[in-house]
Amino acid sequence: MEAYGAAVEFVPERSGSIAHLLYRGINAPKLSLPESTPASLAAYTGDYWSEELRVAARLEIHDGKLACCQRSGTWLPFLPTGADRFDAEAGSLAIEFTRSPASEVTEVKLSGGRVRNIRYTRANLPQRK
Repeated sequence: MEAYGAAVEFVPERSGSIAHLLYRGINAPKLSLPESTPASLAAYTGDYWSEELRVAARLEIHDGKLACCQRSGTWLPFLPTGADRFDAEAGSLAIEFTRSPASEVTEVKLSGGRVRNIRYTRANLPQRK
């Protein structure tokens, strides 16, 4: 990474797979991403309402990914990055889900750009036609 004046070293395990990388003396372990199947994503799908913004959002499974259909009609897919956390495939937004003590998804918090943790609570909204 000549532009940054630093080298990145990918450190393999004995099996040959990458275990971690070294960057400027920092040891960064390889991430283990959560399972992303239609069955595992189903817990997150549904309608959500932001009281703060007075706007609704619907999360669905589209092309095998958790996604939201934008007003323009284009889909914004999200990729799993941790337990109950997803980042937009475009890289500008992150969403993190909150669960009840019974492990049911109850809300999602949206962050991106200059905003952090805009709350959307799970809602039952009328279906689109």
